[in-house]
Amino acid sequence: MQSNSPLLTAWARRRRGAIVLCGGKSRRMGEDKAWLPFGNDAMLTRVVRIVAQSVPASNIAVIAAANQQLPQLQDRVQVLRDAEDSAGPLPALIAGMNAILDLADDIFVTSCDVPLLRANVIDWIFWRLDQARMMPLAAEERPYEAVVPQDQHRSYPLTAVYNVSARVGFSASQSMGDNSLQGPLRSGLVRAFAVPVEEMQAVDPQLDALINCNTWYDYESALERATESSFDQPAP
Repeated sequence: MQSNSPLLTAWARRRRGAIVLCGGKSRRMGEDKAWLPFGNDAMLTRVVRIVAQSVPASNIAVIAAANQQLPQLQDRVQVLRDAEDSAGPLPALIAGMNAILDLADDIFVTSCDVPLLRANVIDWIFWRLDQARMMPLAAEERPYEAVVPQDQHRSYPLTAVYNVSARVGFSASQSMGDNSLQGPLRSGLVRAFAVPVEEMQAVDPQLDALINCNTWYDYESALERATESSFDQPAP
């Protein structure tokens, strides 16, 4: 991606937003993952700090459970509350999109339990969506509204970038009773480009951005990985 590239110029002009979901029940860990220590930060604080290296803090929406206590976040970050507990990720995503709709064109979506995320990976996914939008379309095809990493076994809709136009498809899926993120992607209500994770390895060789801390083993492995590598560490 050369700085004088017309593609990069168009990508850089596009307004960025981000949504960080943190209202899940953490049943397998039995503890609120947002508060787990990672370096000198709570995990949610760390993830938001990393996202803010790629997206203006005022364009970041954190979606939490109704009565969830949160660690300290940057002042300009918006905090929204789930209208209904355990409703699934889709209502939270739609609420986040509505909150920053006037601020952003493309929105990076992640969860609070990906402490090995890096800003350059977020930048790359934004760029990859703009590339997908420039692909030739057949007569009846809609432009791509999202880029979602995918491997041989699954896709990763919580390490993805969505255009705000995807809100229409997400809302339609919700109205049909599907509160998952996979549903509207599989049905085509949201037109997503499935980017092979092998492409993503150009900026994330170990695919660390796709590693969730769903169990204590995952968490301890992520801590070890961060210690052994050159990951950006929180300021003291």
